[in-house]
Amino acid sequence: MLRAMMKLSQNQLLREARMGTVEGRMDSTETRLETIEAQLGSGDRYVSQSQAMQLSQTVKAIALELGKQTKRNEFGGVYGELYRRYEITSYKQLPASKFEAAMAWLGERHVSQTGESPF
Repeated sequence: MLRAMMKLSQNQLLREARMGTVEGRMDSTETRLETIEAQLGSGDRYVSQSQAMQLSQTVKAIALELGKQTKRNEFGGVYGELYRRYEITSYKQLPASKFEAAMAWLGERHVSQTGESPF
């Protein structure tokens, strides 16, 4: 009887160890899947840091040019137009799928003010 209980206890420990290994694999797989999904993106994924910087620099170029003409700080106005146009509250929340369109719109805006492309 004692031997049977020891064997049962050993089997239980082995099962728990296997379960821990399986759970560890599942956690690892889940993490890898999340990474892949983030890289592939979806319709709701936001612009990357590099893209956000491009947006910011383009808005800056437009605001500075407009400010030369109006003698006012135009940053808020340009950002406000971008936010209203794309229904966002921060340029970092722009969906990645709309990045090219936003840059094209900002580029057109810059060309209309200066006759030059900002990039």
